[in-house]
Amino acid sequence: MPGERPMRRVEVVRPGGSVVVADSPGHGYVQRQMVVGGTPMLKRTYMNNGVPQANFYRPYAYRGVNLAAYTPVRYYRPAFYTYMNTPWAQPVAYGWGWSSRPWFASYGGYFTPYATYSSPAMWLTDYLIAAALEGGYQESFAAQSAGMGGYPGAAPDAVMDPGVKQGIAAEVAGQIQYEAAEQAAGYGGDPAAAMFTGGGNHVFVASGALQANSDGGGCWLRAGDVVRTSGLPPGDSAAAPALVLSSRGMDCPRGSTVWIGLADLQEMQNYMRATIDRGLYEMQSRQGQGGLPALPPGGAGALDSPLAAQAQPDANAGAELTSVYQGAARTEPQAASVYQPATPALALGLTIDEVKAIQGEPQKIVDLGEKKIYLYRDLKITFTGGRVTDIQ
Repeated sequence: MPGERPMRRVEVVRPGGSVVVADSPGHGYVQRQMVVGGTPMLKRTYMNNGVPQANFYRPYAYRGVNLAAYTPVRYYRPAFYTYMNTPWAQPVAYGWGWSSRPWFASYGGYFTPYATYSSPAMWLTDYLIAAALEGGYQESFAAQSAGMGGYPGAAPDAVMDPGVKQGIAAEVAGQIQYEAAEQAAGYGGDPAAAMFTGGGNHVFVASGALQANSDGGGCWLRAGDVVRTSGLPPGDSAAAPALVLSSRGMDCPRGSTVWIGLADLQEMQNYMRATIDRGLYEMQSRQGQGGLPALPPGGAGALDSPLAAQAQPDANAGAELTSVYQGAARTEPQAASVYQPATPALALGLTIDEVKAIQGEPQKIVDLGEKKIYLYRDLKITFTGGRVTDIQ
């Protein structure tokens, strides 16, 4: 039985500003910078069950820390968001079909789905937890198959308390309300709002190995562990305290207080929002099937955001992630992170002279007045007002 993947992450920064982050062979994401409607965005291609999927993130700064907030490609009609946060008239029995899957067996009794669901938010809660555990299992399997070792799936006595799942469901409901407000505001808003407004009280489900600090020293959260933050980071701290609500029993114990970096907290919320969005899509697709109620009038259908036209994933992301991870393992088997190259990387906001210092003279220049496009052999760089606004 494969165990949890080792604590290893390979990050490669490439010319043109793209970044490859590999957690195991074929797992992680390929990130590229772009501008959509005048707004700088980060486009990441993840592998979801072997299928590339593009997500978008809006960069912003909070207390001097550079973060990136998940931004949906599609939204839904107001009636659907209302439905998702309204209890069902009758409990709903739903068969997930997980019992025969290896990932489900590997976690013992840690996670038990509900027998019936009283609301869409409760259904989404099991969807979210299962996605985190399945993703952690798949990454572990890939790492162990590549000879990278592993960790046990879960301690025999590790069990997620039902009250913890209620806390996750409340967080899911809150995130749905936030997304509904985003849609009503015109597919946008303050990127920090979902994370830091409302007092900073949130429940997060870890999607993979994550290092935290506790009074006893460093410890590792694992896929499926659950934490709760109870306020904004104190002062100008770049980390926030969180209580471990549920643990698979391998490192950060349940009931302990840990400190988690703001960037890691943001990525935990990004994962939750992206997974909830996949669950919303599944709810739309499966409505009226398998025991799920039909949607109310006006609840069906999606509303594309301006990002939808740019949502094509990188088709070769899986192969690129595998190549980067295995290459780092061959050259630096003990490294936790690998950064290449050491030379400055292209980035949005650079001047024309700064780009030339990195890339040299372009093969061709398209002069459109205020806008100029520099064409290199494998790059197209757009300047507006003398600074980079798009890199392709």
